[in-house]
Amino acid sequence: MALLWFLIAMSGGYQGPLKKAFSHLPPPKVVKMDSEEILVPRPPLPVENEASVFESPVWFYQEDPGSQKNQKENNQISTVNTDFQGIYNTGWYPPDVQLAVGNTYVGEVVNANIAFYTKSGSQVYYTSLYNFFSPLNPSNNFIFDPKMAYDPIDNRWIVVALQLNDNINESNYYLAVSQTSDPLGGWYYYSLDATLDGSNPSNNWADYPGLGFNNWGIFITSNQFTWSGNWSYAKLRVLDKQAAYNGTLSGWYDFWNVNFSSSWKAAQCVSSCDTGYVLRSYWGGSSYLRGWRITGTPSSPSLSPRYDIPVQYYAPPPEAQQQGGSYGLDAGDARIQDVTYKDGLLYATLGEENPNNSSYCSARYFKINAGNFSVLEDISFGASGYNYIYPRVAASNSDVAMVFTRCGPSEYAGVHYTIKGINDPSFQPSVLIKAGEDYYEVVDSYGRNRWGDYFGGYLDPTGQKIWLCGEYASTNNRWGTWIAEVSLNVGDTTPPTVPNLVYPPDGSALSNSTVTFIWNSSQDTGSGVDKYQLAYADNPSFAGATVVDVFDTTYQVVLTDTTYYWHVRAVDSTGNQSNWSGVWSFVLDTQAPSPPILISPVGGNYQNYSTVLFIWSHVTRLGKP
Repeated sequence: MALLWFLIAMSGGYQGPLKKAFSHLPPPKVVKMDSEEILVPRPPLPVENEASVFESPVWFYQEDPGSQKNQKENNQISTVNTDFQGIYNTGWYPPDVQLAVGNTYVGEVVNANIAFYTKSGSQVYYTSLYNFFSPLNPSNNFIFDPKMAYDPIDNRWIVVALQLNDNINESNYYLAVSQTSDPLGGWYYYSLDATLDGSNPSNNWADYPGLGFNNWGIFITSNQFTWSGNWSYAKLRVLDKQAAYNGTLSGWYDFWNVNFSSSWKAAQCVSSCDTGYVLRSYWGGSSYLRGWRITGTPSSPSLSPRYDIPVQYYAPPPEAQQQGGSYGLDAGDARIQDVTYKDGLLYATLGEENPNNSSYCSARYFKINAGNFSVLEDISFGASGYNYIYPRVAASNSDVAMVFTRCGPSEYAGVHYTIKGINDPSFQPSVLIKAGEDYYEVVDSYGRNRWGDYFGGYLDPTGQKIWLCGEYASTNNRWGTWIAEVSLNVGDTTPPTVPNLVYPPDGSALSNSTVTFIWNSSQDTGSGVDKYQLAYADNPSFAGATVVDVFDTTYQVVLTDTTYYWHVRAVDSTGNQSNWSGVWSFVLDTQAPSPPILISPVGGNYQNYSTVLFIWSHVTRLGKP
């Protein structure tokens, strides 16, 4: 259940000027940095307190079976198909690990470097963010908090990072989008002034960004702080996605000073979606998540009133104990991690205090119905004696996987994951991707041994694979990242055959408003066909399409007059989906045509020849003469 509350916000549109550049990927080169390690700041957030007031009917705590089983047993349930070394200690901390996956390459970005790999693990590009964004002529090399995504709808890469130069009160969102699906080819670069709210100057700089997108927009969120370090408010910047992809982006539309929005995150829509979604949690703990919808167009977007989403109470995580050393790892707080939208569902995670043992940290997972913000799945995943920190979730057509760092008094910080079938009630035992090699201690001036702040998880564009990336403790107080492609050993990974459409015939015209869709059965040699998904719309791109689950090969519905386009796909019992069938169309016209007007012979006239030519006016019906 989601409670709808009112919205207090300011918003404004702005059309340039902004700095932009068009370039091929800059050649790799080493940018010399200071010898000391570079700390990425995390200023304090506003004080927020929420009491524990809600008992969720869907929440449960799952003790990780993997904490008591050996690696061989765990790997019988799920498999690390491919894994390889990611970016290794850059001298920045924390690394802020991000991952995205395209048709051919895997991308990774951290503080403050970027890399691309083949899917077998060969590194084909590596450079600093300063060099990557060099077409924008940065005034310094403090480019941090990177985000990365791959848009499988339009097959483009998206990279966002923050640029800050407090000597001249300069704060920018740096945006780069690939010109094609190939990240090694051309890119468009944009520098978006983060000190502006719409077109209004402010005394604020941007921190802790989020990156989301849907069919028409790119969404950047951030926390805004004064130059003296005080909290101001959160902001959402809406960009025209197609203009960015075409190299013609000329402005933005901002929403700022929205109640209860600190550290909010826009969803990355890895399936077609005309609505944008935003979620946030309370960094200090709460019985609520908050949700918003973004609708409209890039030039005139709308932010919905806030939805208050009740969940089982979550508390911020404690320091994560690790084997050896004098300091545990800073587990951050309970702010929400990156959000994914897929097929009408929102997937999200956060780090929390283990509800069964407050001395340890657990990973919190949510699956939410995007239509009404109702919580469908809510799991706390952990184990006494172990910490599960900075979880990130990704979903495929059949599975859900969650990556995290796991550590404890007898375990160095390593990269682990858990996985489940998309409709399974609980996760499988956690599996080790990369073991920690030593304890890690790089303590900042606030006494924090920084880790995180986020990890990477992404759907392969094939729809069948999940890629993960996380942070592990290396030797000599260095961190490393590790990348893996994982799957669930369920025995059936083969999708059903594609259904064949039968009725209404392609290009036909119907006169009855009650329309019966008919198609032939699909075949599935594994778990068997569970259902079909029928989609119909009044446009060939299926924007705003009606999609229904059908457990037969016919579906009857009453429609209004227009031209319709329709297709069907099959889904088996383990969630494997066939490709969509071909698209058929038909015209529905239930209105009788207007009567024709008689033209010749004229009434009352006499004919003096035997061959008579009758002529009347032409009339039309919907869509056809």
